[in-house]
Amino acid sequence: METVGIADRSAYDLSVHSQKTKIDLSAQEKLDVPVSVDVVYLNKKAAALLGKDFRQDAPIVKEFLEGHSLEDSKKLQ
Repeated sequence: METVGIADRSAYDLSVHSQKTKIDLSAQEKLDVPVSVDVVYLNKKAAALLGKDFRQDAPIVKEFLEGHSLEDSKKLQ
């Protein structure tokens, strides 16, 4: 029984079921035109530096920085 919903199981149940039944449960869709998406995120090293500098405010700063578009992020440099 899970009394607190903090477990991060992601796709664990599906992957175990797929392994046991030998059935591929993944979904794929072939696109006519490939889609390219630019994403702004902080790598682990940058996130660690934020934690060191901003301590308890680090998650707020990280969310602020990752919420920007690519163009806005380039302006911050």
